[in-house]
Amino acid sequence: MGAPDGGGRLLDLAGSFHVLDQIATELLWDVARRGRSEAVRATARLYRVPEERVEADLGELLRELPPGIGTVEAARRGRWVDPLAVAALSLLRRVRHPRLRAWVLLAAARVCFATVGWSRTLGWWTSLPTRGRPGGSSWAEIDVRVRRSATGSVLGHTCKERAVVCLAEARAAGLGAAVVLGLSFYPLATHSWCVLDDGVVLGDLPDVCAAFDTVALYR
Repeated sequence: MGAPDGGGRLLDLAGSFHVLDQIATELLWDVARRGRSEAVRATARLYRVPEERVEADLGELLRELPPGIGTVEAARRGRWVDPLAVAALSLLRRVRHPRLRAWVLLAAARVCFATVGWSRTLGWWTSLPTRGRPGGSSWAEIDVRVRRSATGSVLGHTCKERAVVCLAEARAAGLGAAVVLGLSFYPLATHSWCVLDDGVVLGDLPDVCAAFDTVALYR
C-alpha cells in the first residue's frame, strides 16, 4: 500500500510489516502487474541503469521479504484441501442453536487463521454461499450474538475471527456482506471487520473501523 511519504508498506498477513522506499515499491508493483522480466526492463529504462543491476537489487529485496512474494508458488500449495475446508465450514454453519453456532464458528475461524493464514482462510469463508435461512437472523441479531460470543470466550477472539463469522452468518441469512482489511499508518496497525452491502458494520464498532483506511475487500 502506498504511504504518505511516497514509499510503501508491505503487510505480510502472517504477521509482520515491511517499510519500502519509493523505488522498491514501484518495482514490486511492476512485478505483480507485468512479471519480473518486464518490470526489470522498465525500471532499468526509467532510471537509466543496467538491467543486471536492477535484477540483482530485486533479487536481494525478494530474499529479505516473506517467501512467495513475486511468485505464484505459495498460492498453489495444498489447493486440494480447499473444497474440503469449505464443505466442513458449510456443515458447521448448519448448527441450529444460534449461540452455539457462533461459538463453533469462532473456534473454527481461530483454527483456520492459525493453520493456513489470512489469504487461504478468507478464500474459504468467502466461498460460503449466500442463501436465506428460513427464519434467519437479522443483521442486528448477528452483530450482537457474534460480539457477545467472542467476548465471552476463553479463546480471546480477535477482530478477524469476528469478521469472518459475521460474514458466514450474514450470508446464511441471505444478506450480502464482505470482510474489510484496514490499515492505519500512524500508528502502524491493521484491523478487519465485516460490512453489509448497505455499509452496516457487523461484529465491531463503526467508529473504530473508521480510523482505518481500506486495503482490501473480500467477497
